[in-house]
Amino acid sequence: MSTFQLSDAGAVPWLQSLGRHSVDLVLTRLPPRRRQSDLAVATELKNARSARNQWFAIFPNDPHPGLFEQLYRVLKPDSHFYLFCSQEDLFVVKPLAQAAGFRFQTVLVWDQQRSRPGRHYRPQLGWICLFEKGHRPVSDPRVSNLLSYPAEDGTLPPALIALLLEQSSAPQQLVIDPFLQGSEIAEASLTAGRRFCGATGDPSRRETLRQDLGQLPGVTELLTRLPPAALPNWSQGSAQIALL
Repeated sequence: MSTFQLSDAGAVPWLQSLGRHSVDLVLTRLPPRRRQSDLAVATELKNARSARNQWFAIFPNDPHPGLFEQLYRVLKPDSHFYLFCSQEDLFVVKPLAQAAGFRFQTVLVWDQQRSRPGRHYRPQLGWICLFEKGHRPVSDPRVSNLLSYPAEDGTLPPALIALLLEQSSAPQQLVIDPFLQGSEIAEASLTAGRRFCGATGDPSRRETLRQDLGQLPGVTELLTRLPPAALPNWSQGSAQIALL
């Protein structure tokens, strides 16, 4: 039997609530950026005598401060972290994840088999970064780093997620998604016999996903334990009596 638990908290606060070394695998994709200018910042030096060139290096902005540090903290040693991202985000997340302690293993190229033309060329490729905490081999090293699965309506193909689950986890291990934007990762994890936890950042989306996942066969939701109700702080000598 597979179990799941969902939260409507933000990604980083939710990760902070998880225990250290409690997660076996992270599978997630970054939310889309609002502005292209968020990708990086460059600063110009104005005629500084000590400057060897006219520009500082380009330093990527961290779109989610503390995210990679928390992911590294909650992951068990010798585990994997897969991140679906755009080509632009690829150059931002790699140094941030490495600074948090992850080892960058490879980029999996996802052939999305798109037929719609783009502005310059037909956009057909997606990118999946594989980061590693410690050392963990994949289950089948013969699998190519070029993965061909059709993408429909911006959703992740279940067969692609199932492959990543098989390569980097085992049944009854815990898979998390801190940016739970759809049900694909959760459904594929539960169908493969893994336990799943995720954060949506939105109460309405959490409730919709909760209902969808609850309909899967052999799947049970783990309810969050509510905090105990605060007892009245009766002052000494009070004439009031609490009946228990």
